[in-house]
Amino acid sequence: SAAVFGEVSVGAATWIGPNTLLDGSGGGIEIGAHCSISSGVHIYTHDTVLWALSGGRCQRREDSVRIGDCVYIGSQSVIAAGVT
Repeated sequence: SAAVFGEVSVGAATWIGPNTLLDGSGGGIEIGAHCSISSGVHIYTHDTVLWALSGGRCQRREDSVRIGDCVYIGSQSVIAAGVT
């Protein structure tokens, strides 16, 4: 029951919990092996903060997300664009 958009790669033996959002549309998401991505986690590769604050004069920000091997991400966490 995860929502997956754009470029997302997941390593071996990684668990992705229910109600997660993996949005790789702004640069891709790489998740390593033996990870636990708990339920309700959101991972984004873009944001529209500057676009909104500038009245549309700035573009949305895009950057990839890389999560290494053997990583635990707790329930309801939000991972922003550019995080490694």
